[in-house]
Amino acid sequence: MAIIKNSLTQFDGERALIVYSDQQAAVYNLQQVQRLLKEDGINSNINGLVLLSDWAPTGRADDSAGTEIRYKIEQINANGASALAVSVQQMRRDGVIFTPDVAAKQRYTSDRLNRLVAALTEAYNKQQQDLSSTVVGAFQSGLITDNNGRLALAMDATFAQAWSKLASALPQLGFDTVSEVAGRGQRELKYKPLDKSEWLRFGVSRPDLEKGTYHLQISAVGKQSAAVLSDEDGKALNEDAAKAVYNALAQLLAH
Repeated sequence: MAIIKNSLTQFDGERALIVYSDQQAAVYNLQQVQRLLKEDGINSNINGLVLLSDWAPTGRADDSAGTEIRYKIEQINANGASALAVSVQQMRRDGVIFTPDVAAKQRYTSDRLNRLVAALTEAYNKQQQDLSSTVVGAFQSGLITDNNGRLALAMDATFAQAWSKLASALPQLGFDTVSEVAGRGQRELKYKPLDKSEWLRFGVSRPDLEKGTYHLQISAVGKQSAAVLSDEDGKALNEDAAKAVYNALAQLLAH
């Protein structure tokens, strides 16, 4: 069975499970699983923390052509840990429903879980490699209003370029990164107000922001990207503060 760093795996007679830290749920979750299944031509529906797949071939070379399966995949969160659990919802052969024995359940569920975890790990590692190797030059950016009516910073750069460049620009405005999840485009920031003269270097007045925690969300928009800064409660900054921060960032990104 595929292994996630510091994870535990088991088969409980019905489900193949892999348990991992809650921080890794940004990589291993139902939304990512649904994306992978769709890439394999398998449609599915998510209801809460349960995904049910449509009928699809098992994908195993040792099965007859008419063997199909529906998977039930659960995401479990408890006590600072997360888990993905794969079970057989239904199976049929040439249109006839049948119940697989325990050995078959273990074979099918473990095989599917193994493929999902391996694909998600490979995609994550590639993303991290791309981010770390991205060569970023100057690029232009400007203010926009996003689909949620929030003031945002639109950047003429890919997600990887924006992610990398903002990492070095934010500290120059007093925002230090506390934690980040590249897979979700999220950064948790700690803000310590700079002297007013520091902000005047960028042609803006120091924004009226309290010292404390802020969140930055970076999203890909085709070959471009956009960033929205919000407070600790997830509320977008007021217009004056947002304009000051984004305009200062725009100058840093352009050099």
